[in-house]
Amino acid sequence: MDQLKANQSLLSEGLYKVCISAIEEWGQGHLFSHWPSPGTQDNEKISLANQLNDLNSQYPGGLINYVTNAKKLLKDSLNGVNPFEGFEPSVPAGERLQTGSDAFN
Repeated sequence: MDQLKANQSLLSEGLYKVCISAIEEWGQGHLFSHWPSPGTQDNEKISLANQLNDLNSQYPGGLINYVTNAKKLLKDSLNGVNPFEGFEPSVPAGERLQTGSDAFN
């Protein structure tokens, strides 16, 4: 949080709030823990904040839902949970096309 706070002046209020959410709500403080002091890699820091903001607004339910779902899926995988349990694969009915045939064209 200290590294983000030191770079607060680089970010708009909205971008700063998204970054705070990433730390406090999403548990993603590692994204900012190695940010250098202002004046170093500022464009990269602003770019990361913009990406977080864009993804948060585009992902259904925001990045908190993404992180929550990812953690659940990783935990299930660790515990051997198969999300496809009970499903049986099958080959759908189809048609075999020959290159150059009327049906192919």
